[in-house]
Amino acid sequence: MEINKKKSILAGLSVLMIVFSFAFAEQAFSSTSKQIFQGFPKFEKPERTINFSGYEWNVKRGVFAPGPNYWNDSEDAVFVDKKGHLHIKITKVGDTFYSSEIYLEKSMGYGTYKFVIDGKSEVDKLDEHLILGLFLYQDDEHELDIELANWQNPGGDNIYYSVQPYWENKKLNNKGAKITLDNSLTSTYTIKWLPSRIRMTAKQKGEMLFDWRYRGDRNFEPGGEKVHINLWMQDGLQPKNGEEKEIIIRKFTFTPFPY
Repeated sequence: MEINKKKSILAGLSVLMIVFSFAFAEQAFSSTSKQIFQGFPKFEKPERTINFSGYEWNVKRGVFAPGPNYWNDSEDAVFVDKKGHLHIKITKVGDTFYSSEIYLEKSMGYGTYKFVIDGKSEVDKLDEHLILGLFLYQDDEHELDIELANWQNPGGDNIYYSVQPYWENKKLNNKGAKITLDNSLTSTYTIKWLPSRIRMTAKQKGEMLFDWRYRGDRNFEPGGEKVHINLWMQDGLQPKNGEEKEIIIRKFTFTPFPY
């Protein structure tokens, strides 16, 4: 009886230690989250638009996903220069780093979406906490992504194509590769979205760097999706190098289907 009693006491203490450990971890996380992202999620109606490549884009602001991140809609963070090129930045304001995003107001439907990026952006060498997204988004289950990032794995793949939700079948809905760019030249990224197929490509100097033809069944009908371009920090983590970052996108084009 005495032995069983001691075992019960020890078991009870073990359970209490586990509970207290989880409570402490949750409190620490909650405290940090409140300090860094108080009020999340908080999507604010855009107050600013820009004209880029002949389209009117909303500039995101507030505290919201992905990340979550603070989103900077100032002219310092997002602007179009005299050449018509889009500049989108990770900026530091005071002690806080901000991400940037623009998006179209309406669906454009099936067709070919093309993004031309200036070599000065060095998108094949992004900080391990940064992601450049070129994508069509309706919701988390209706989304087509090109993401230039190494997802905190320096030296590994640095570009990913996804059809969401990728986690349903990571092998089928997601594909990564490592590309090396000549950063004295532009590079071009394309989403070809048709009723019967989805194809994503990366090219430079007319040469194919990464080609993916989606074989799954997560294609969807247009109507709610919008084009987005963003530069953001994974999990809201500031750049590991502690520096701001600028991406220059020279041009965006859309060719509707049928061609």
